[in-house]
Amino acid sequence: MHRHLFVDTLIALQEPLLASRFDDRSAIRDAQDPGLFPSFIGDAAALPADAPRCPPRFAFASADFLPVRDSGGRRRFHLLELNGSGTAGISNLPPDHQERLYCGVIEAGREIAGEAPLVMFPFRPSIGPSPKYERALLAQALATGLAATRGRSRIHWVGGGDARSIPAGPVVALGQLRGLVHTDAAGPRVGERQELATFNDLFALHLRARLGTAEGPPAINPFFAITASKAETYRAFESFVAADDPLLARTPHDVAADAESLLVAVRARVTAGHGAVVKPLACGGGRGVAFFQPGTSEADLRAALARSQAEVVWPVPIVGEPPRPAFPYAVCDLLEADTVPRFTHPLFGHRFEIRILIYRHDGRIRGFPSIAKVAPRRFSAAAPEAAMLLNNISHHGEGAEGHALPLASPATLDALGLDVATLENLTRRAVAFVDHVARLPSPG
Repeated sequence: MHRHLFVDTLIALQEPLLASRFDDRSAIRDAQDPGLFPSFIGDAAALPADAPRCPPRFAFASADFLPVRDSGGRRRFHLLELNGSGTAGISNLPPDHQERLYCGVIEAGREIAGEAPLVMFPFRPSIGPSPKYERALLAQALATGLAATRGRSRIHWVGGGDARSIPAGPVVALGQLRGLVHTDAAGPRVGERQELATFNDLFALHLRARLGTAEGPPAINPFFAITASKAETYRAFESFVAADDPLLARTPHDVAADAESLLVAVRARVTAGHGAVVKPLACGGGRGVAFFQPGTSEADLRAALARSQAEVVWPVPIVGEPPRPAFPYAVCDLLEADTVPRFTHPLFGHRFEIRILIYRHDGRIRGFPSIAKVAPRRFSAAAPEAAMLLNNISHHGEGAEGHALPLASPATLDALGLDVATLENLTRRAVAFVDHVARLPSPG
């Protein structure tokens, strides 16, 4: 059972795991009823005949959608982000779907090139209340995939950041790894090792920027350069969604390549009486995201943009390490989103978004409606603040409990005013969008 940690994994990762508080998602998982959906979604064993083929090394992703009413009162969904292999929250899924997802990660691990590759898997045990055991399970699945084609593999915790401690042979190395990678005429290397691969989209993009090359080590999720950048994600979504799409709506945005163009783009919106939200390049956990209301003063605007860019810096800098890139920023319209409509629900009036988890099954792409992510504060148009607008359950200090609702649940569907047919359609479109992204050329 690949969702169960093996003893060798526990021994290798005892340092980061024992230092962590586990985030229990059992209440969400146990409330999921996949039987609400047809077999192409709900039956984890039934591979849909029309499921698109996935590209090599793709493992999983998730698409987050914001429900908004159009001028005719029809609910449509704007894409907020497409997360690649850095996604957390796998344990929100029903057990059989978790098992299938981890088997898909094993498939991706089999496709890593090299006789004895080193798979770099970033892992900081100090990161807040996220389900860190999922990272151990993912590392275990990657190592299982390596062993399936090479006869052996190891998981190794690089606790001290010393490349010399990494054993020979096929290895999945976890820790704070970005300072270990160097490049020479032969390309990127860790110590003397040059058969490298990466896990985590943000890490892969930051590593490519740090090395100053158009190419870097191959990544689990080959289209990481699109999923790690909101600007690239929205550009891809625009090429996927027709203007008259009855379900999906494009996300209005501009791309700012530097601080001056960022200021100009936000100023244009707020002086025209519109709200704005800014999202930096490749920075997870809501870092650098900032919201602006119509009429924001020039001084407040400049100060907030400066704080946003400052949040992008590395939490733990390395001597000689270049700054984490903040640009390009995506500058988006601040949309008037739906809130939980059921008056009797504890989260009545809170903004929410829908997460569709995309995973791999025998080389094909599948999807499952995972959770609704609900903002921690009830929305007030008179005095909006970040806690009313940012639906990031791992970073508002309350964990997932109460702010992540299982989507495969009649109670949740009733509370959100959703129906099964809408989620079926949204899942189909999310799978089709990932297939579309996989066919796009990688940004240089």
